[in-house]
Amino acid sequence: MGLSLKKQIIICALLLSIGCSNYSFASVFDEAGSNQENMVTSEPTANHTTNKRAKLKPFNTLKKNNDVQFKPSLRKFGKFLAKSLSNQEETSAKTDGANTPNTSAFVHRNQHDQIQVYIDFFNLDEAVEKAIRNAGLTIELVSSDLNRVQGWANEQTLLALAEDSNVLRISAPNYAFPKSGAAVTQGDQILGSDLLRQIGHTGKGVRVGILSDGAKNWTQARDSGDLPAKITLYGNCDSGSTSADLCRAGGGTCNEGTAMAEIVHDIAPDADIAVASVRTSLEFIDKINTLINDFGADIIVDDLGFYGEPSFYDGDIATAVANASKRVLFVSAAGNDGYGHYLASYRGSHEPIWLDNPNYSNTSVHTFVDPLRGNTYYPAEEDHYHGFIVTANSASTVILQWDGRLGGFGSRNALRLRIHDSQGYVVYASDGTRTASPEDAIEGVCIPNPSNDDKVYFVTVELTNGPVYQFHFRLFFLGQGAIEYPMAESSIFGHPSVERVLAVGTINSSQVNTGEVAFYSSQGPALIHTTSRNSVTGGAQFESQQKRRKPDLVALDQVSVSGAGGFPSLFYGTSAAAPHVAGIAAQLMSVTNLVKADDVRRALINGAQDIGKKGFDFTSGYGLVDAEQALDKLQYGNPLPAIFLLLDKR
Repeated sequence: MGLSLKKQIIICALLLSIGCSNYSFASVFDEAGSNQENMVTSEPTANHTTNKRAKLKPFNTLKKNNDVQFKPSLRKFGKFLAKSLSNQEETSAKTDGANTPNTSAFVHRNQHDQIQVYIDFFNLDEAVEKAIRNAGLTIELVSSDLNRVQGWANEQTLLALAEDSNVLRISAPNYAFPKSGAAVTQGDQILGSDLLRQIGHTGKGVRVGILSDGAKNWTQARDSGDLPAKITLYGNCDSGSTSADLCRAGGGTCNEGTAMAEIVHDIAPDADIAVASVRTSLEFIDKINTLINDFGADIIVDDLGFYGEPSFYDGDIATAVANASKRVLFVSAAGNDGYGHYLASYRGSHEPIWLDNPNYSNTSVHTFVDPLRGNTYYPAEEDHYHGFIVTANSASTVILQWDGRLGGFGSRNALRLRIHDSQGYVVYASDGTRTASPEDAIEGVCIPNPSNDDKVYFVTVELTNGPVYQFHFRLFFLGQGAIEYPMAESSIFGHPSVERVLAVGTINSSQVNTGEVAFYSSQGPALIHTTSRNSVTGGAQFESQQKRRKPDLVALDQVSVSGAGGFPSLFYGTSAAAPHVAGIAAQLMSVTNLVKADDVRRALINGAQDIGKKGFDFTSGYGLVDAEQALDKLQYGNPLPAIFLLLDKR
């Protein structure tokens, strides 16, 4: 049995996007004629057009009841951690014909086979900290605000701690992903910041804090003249596991913070700079407080994305950033998900797509649609497969989030990811149950490709439990390969969507004259759902949504940095764009000590070059940052009556 002719064409298109010469098409495709026996005509309904559909491959002996029970001892564990600890992971995968899902992208173990975890408590004080240390937990970080501890422990210790009635939840940390793509920055002259230095605005007296992976080899950049004699460092960066496990191996160069600091220093050479190394969401929150309270930051810029951060509502990170943005100017990379994101209202098909298994005649599987050829509700052509590439000797991770809760009262339903190979057979499947951790409206699967050839896979999204009602979900494809249905719209999520944060998209420096925003730059609006009711059994119900104006600005990537510590000397991604804005902000703030964060924020927005649709748009925001025009628009000390300030852009 094979994929439909349409899917063969899609595979070819995907391969062409990264080079078809690497492929043997005979091994990737079935003969077109062999697909005819696998076609089925579905009856038209109000929401379906009549199409011949290729059925998905059978899932062998998968049980009708998808809510396979986890061990009672794991009920307090988060979804990914429970899967890592439970033998049920292997059993569930084998019964549906898939490989055992690799959880190492989500659950980190050290050389002592200890697991890094968050532990949430009902009450957390010094006595509790002492008790859990004595129980065997190595504590790294404590958040009294969240009643949360970050640390390392073996499985036996975690199982014992789960029996404590004061323990609310044990979960894997939410790990950070820098927003980089693949020497004086070209952006200095293009954005006009060199002109501000010529008249003495050099960032003197301003403190800029950077949140990134780290600045491990910053002294190399110092010795080459690309950084000042001194910068302040907080935290340590682990450059990654050397494991052969592609889902876990690697962690970058620990020098993205070095590259960001170079850009800030090029633009505002007299500004004081600190780089805080961050791996987890709890460390991110902690380092925000460190940069403000210990370093005395006036500006904070970050380039980190957290795909375990709620993408449909403001979570812990967004709340912390919102609070910080009242004290400092907060600049954040908008993200590079413009070509690795899909968003839709769930549209389940109840046509019998697994015909080989009569128990699945009413399975609900989402119908994808090409955003350029149809709409979510009445697509031009129905499709249950979403294709993507996993490049050679690498791994791709597919993250699914829907608009239920992550923590708290949970979701009213459960979804499952299935990963199919180019022949349509299931090779990986996520858990898709509500029983292990009903509060987590998230699934994820990592797909390693240890071969020397790029490979094509397809993902399906299945509703496994709960009511069929209109809800939103999104997919993130973390990897270097092309995807079938990229959707840049509303790909900004998490803390960059906070209203007072300057979310920065990007333009390649070679394309600045065209005004064309990079295809991978995340776009708005930021889709935020509000919770109107919670139910312990039914989960969180979202009944309204807010569309926030994002991004705020765009700046430049494809710029030169020193390449210290093995970091690429040509810096791509919104990670490169954000520090340009932070550097120019430091210049403006150094004009006089009367200038405040909100003054700079307004000046940057009002001085931006409008490059897209007239006025604000969801691709370029208010436009390309312009240092000279921002200086011209800078107002401070409240020189105008409040009524005139209300007439400002924002």
